[in-house]
Amino acid sequence: NYPYIYNRTNTNTKMNTTISESNSMSARYPDLFLYHLDGGHIYRSNRIPTHKQEGLPSKFKILPLDEHNKIQELPAPFSSRAAYIASLARWKKVVIQDEKGKFVQCGTFLTPTKSALAWYSCEIGDSNFEVFDLEYYPTTATFSFKSYNGLYLHYNDILGTVAFKTREGREASWHVHPLSLAASDSEQIMFVGVVNNDKEFLLQRTAEGVGNDWKNDLDMVLKMLLEGLAANSCTMFQHPTTQHQWCVARSSDGERLNIVVSSELYPKMFASECVEDLELICEQFGDSEKDDELKKYGIDKTEHYLKSLAALMYDYDDQYSYSVFASAHQDIQKAMDQMTDNITKMQENIASAEELKETTDELLEFASNFKKQSSELSHIMQRRTVVLSSALIGGASGAAAGFLIGGPGSAAVLAVEAAEVAVGLGLGIFLGTSTATACTSRFW
Repeated sequence: NYPYIYNRTNTNTKMNTTISESNSMSARYPDLFLYHLDGGHIYRSNRIPTHKQEGLPSKFKILPLDEHNKIQELPAPFSSRAAYIASLARWKKVVIQDEKGKFVQCGTFLTPTKSALAWYSCEIGDSNFEVFDLEYYPTTATFSFKSYNGLYLHYNDILGTVAFKTREGREASWHVHPLSLAASDSEQIMFVGVVNNDKEFLLQRTAEGVGNDWKNDLDMVLKMLLEGLAANSCTMFQHPTTQHQWCVARSSDGERLNIVVSSELYPKMFASECVEDLELICEQFGDSEKDDELKKYGIDKTEHYLKSLAALMYDYDDQYSYSVFASAHQDIQKAMDQMTDNITKMQENIASAEELKETTDELLEFASNFKKQSSELSHIMQRRTVVLSSALIGGASGAAAGFLIGGPGSAAVLAVEAAEVAVGLGLGIFLGTSTATACTSRFW
């Protein structure tokens, strides 16, 4: 009943891939953080990889292998996290390379513990100790790494080490957070901001690389919202010219508008939850006790809340890149276009009785599939909330903190010393995905 035990001695090095050889092949693959489904992340300690709940994760790369266990050359860098995750889900065999170029290796199976320690290796050997079968779980948006002996990359919660265990793949799966990549080639949150009744922005941040198209008719839009939107109510609409989506909620006291502007096909579910979290950040922005905490640690208030807005946008774009919306975006859009066409035909009364029945069946099937995808997405959100809540650095998720400290260029504007960022987040001022389940969205 136990996995097979292999001799780890490797005498044939002809086909081995060394660090120097792999570094040239892996340069175009993105660095990433690995967060366990249960919480915690992988940290590169000197002797062996460790599993930590606090602090910053170490950077790794996941590299796909061909049939000869050679690293596949990447023709061009990935354009977005969604594109990377889509490719990752198709890969079969991979290696995990750390920031020093070494590979994570599965050690010898230990019968008493039914597990094996994780080690570092300077090469990809012929005995497959460094090679893992990659398995993807769409309902949790996680990946597992199955070793040559049937054990899965997991952890020892007593020793705090990374270890290979006899677990079900899903239980031993990991969230993969690629760095320095935009969430999507096209779909993203473009702007978040809070405006008062005098049309003055109290807080605002625009995504890097986004132009000013979203500001078309801004004065008129704000005027209509302030005149027509009651306190503690909300609305969603699409700009008739730019096609950008607006998700707006008015505060309970009627003194401000919380605004999230996103691209045309960005999921409304995410936009509505983002505007709820934006309101929480705004409430903290006006909290004098939070101001005192910032002063105590010598942190500039304006800069801190710019970081919070950037982390908020990144967090929701990150959720989108892992969601069924991103992975099945084209299929969903195609089905919706077909559904629209079918409805148009029905409205034109050109369908026979047989055609009408066939069309109705198609609509029902699409509705069923969409409901299933929505259910999967809801489950993903719940699992991610649990994971990110249990991997907190102070009041913010490890993913957000990692982004602010070592993430892409859109956070470079926020660049400060890592310690300052960690301290700022540790105040509990920023509330992101961990508050999602506490929000009773007014949009549903």
